[in-house]
Amino acid sequence: MGSEQQELKIRFNVRGSLITTLGSKFSKFPNTKLGKLTKDAPEYNEQLDEYFIDRNPMVFHFILDFYDKGELHLPKTLCAGSIKNELEFWEIQENVLRSCCWKTRYNDEDDSEAYAMINDLDFKVKPERIINNEGMGILKHERKLRYNIWRILQKPASSILGKAWFTLVFFSVTVSILVFGLSTTNIYSLQDSTKHNASEAEKEDHLANTTLFRHCVLWTDFASNLILFIDFLLQLYSCPNKKEFAFNLLNYIDLLVSALIFHIVYSDLSRVNGHEDIMGPSIFKYVYALRALRLFRLLMHTRGMKIIKLCIKVNFIEFLFFAALFLTCACIFAAVIYFAEQGKNSEFTDFFESIWWALITLTTVGYGDKVPESVFGHVIGTMAAFSGILIGTIPIVVISSNYGNFYSCYKVRDKHKKSSLPVKNFEEGKASQKKKQKCNNSGGIGCSKF
Repeated sequence: MGSEQQELKIRFNVRGSLITTLGSKFSKFPNTKLGKLTKDAPEYNEQLDEYFIDRNPMVFHFILDFYDKGELHLPKTLCAGSIKNELEFWEIQENVLRSCCWKTRYNDEDDSEAYAMINDLDFKVKPERIINNEGMGILKHERKLRYNIWRILQKPASSILGKAWFTLVFFSVTVSILVFGLSTTNIYSLQDSTKHNASEAEKEDHLANTTLFRHCVLWTDFASNLILFIDFLLQLYSCPNKKEFAFNLLNYIDLLVSALIFHIVYSDLSRVNGHEDIMGPSIFKYVYALRALRLFRLLMHTRGMKIIKLCIKVNFIEFLFFAALFLTCACIFAAVIYFAEQGKNSEFTDFFESIWWALITLTTVGYGDKVPESVFGHVIGTMAAFSGILIGTIPIVVISSNYGNFYSCYKVRDKHKKSSLPVKNFEEGKASQKKKQKCNNSGGIGCSKF
């Protein structure tokens, strides 16, 4: 603004609110919107000699205070998005915002990011865009079938069929793990009855009963595994992102365990005596034990597991720092305890044995397999135990804080979704209004009253 106008009063019309202020204050910040304001601006009304600005009049008072004091304060009633939009409109940098308003500016923004991440976790597969160039269209039957199957599998609470299938899969996983537990007991194993002083009839009865029980368990395992394998095939068929599906480790575990169980059932039933170890190499036994990880697939559908997954993803760097700090402390205490306990009868024979002791002590597990005997060793052990407690609180605080934030955002988002009008009902409402308007224009000819 010109120097001859600096002491002049300027009148603003902010959505009907007339505000008069001195024009000299705006020259302090020439790079802002009001600092660059002239009578050639489109906001200026020459007839009324005022500037019309279509913004929130309450916020405008805080903007004027910024030009008076040189520091910006904003009302806490504004959300982070509104504050950002206001600053962009008035061309004011965020670094002038005072620290007392930082929480208002950035906390709400963190909540917005949390809502965005929660939405990314939820089922949001678009059915390859139902809307075509002519408006609402219909998907091809095959694509629509895939979409419906994927919705049932990934969001079981959305339909009765989804709940029923989830219950069946959960029951199958439970049976599969129970069968695995039975396979480790003595009642399941086929013992050689010739080692016992028994008659031939008793030996035959023992072998028959054990074989019958073994086959019943295997057939039960086969049935539950078949259901889980069908679930795997359905997910593979309906998954809209095959690349993401291929990089999921749980899918490979499902496939390996299913193939191994089918092999075990086939091998067991093909043997007459059944005395051989049908598990084969030890690697098969470890893969067979991985069936317990199938529970994670079911847990992924729960709200709590989704939030924990988010917490780990958001604070991954902090967890790496915690792991590095933990290992550093373990190495320090291991080195100190090794030199403190050096002697002929020392249980800490090398540095790696000392690291084992340090890890167990820092985690406050304390197996007691290795115990320091010297006074200095006892002091080191006490310090290691207290250090483990202090270090262990770091991830607990981080997880609990983020979990509470994500959980509250999750509940608020769910309430908002329940209160929102579904798209289908909205479209039906629009169609009903158009029909009603058409009937009114035509004078009611051919229109039903109902």
